[in-house]
Amino acid sequence: MLKPVAAPAPAAVRPRAAPAAGPAVESFSEEEYVVQAGDTFASIAAKKYLSKDYAEALRLYNRNDALLSDPGDALKPGKAIAVPEKRILELRYGHTMPKQAGAAAATEAKKAAPVLKPVSYRVPATVMIGDVARQKLGDIERWKQVRDLNPQLDPSQPIPAGTQLKLPPDARNSAELPVPAAPPPAP
Repeated sequence: MLKPVAAPAPAAVRPRAAPAAGPAVESFSEEEYVVQAGDTFASIAAKKYLSKDYAEALRLYNRNDALLSDPGDALKPGKAIAVPEKRILELRYGHTMPKQAGAAAATEAKKAAPVLKPVSYRVPATVMIGDVARQKLGDIERWKQVRDLNPQLDPSQPIPAGTQLKLPPDARNSAELPVPAAPPPAP
């Protein structure tokens, strides 16, 4: 007679760890450009990127390119240099470009600037949106800003007295708009 034998319980199945991700690889293309007599990084940048602003970035890119046979800053006729996509120069060397540096500084300034909230204003008498813009913002053409802050307004209709409006933060502090003068009587 066969005796039952206790079999060991199956081992718990452990999930495998996901394979480690390799380093992120950025893919882009670059062109090989053969330097001609009289070429400078500025003239090459003007030809390839339509702006001399990329000259310093292009020089730095090639100075740091280990695959070039003759790395360095000197441009000699017949020497091959790499001309990468514009976005690569902007990404890696944007700080060397006047427009990029200015844009970065403007972005930083925007981040640091306090966010100003619209001011509240109660319309004392029935007026048109352009009158509010002229009196409170100093320019009738800014009526669109008033409308954008108050989407319930119909610019073709008068704003009823007592309406609470939001105005841009630079609105004049005068408490109320003067009541418009009545039109002269018809002759």
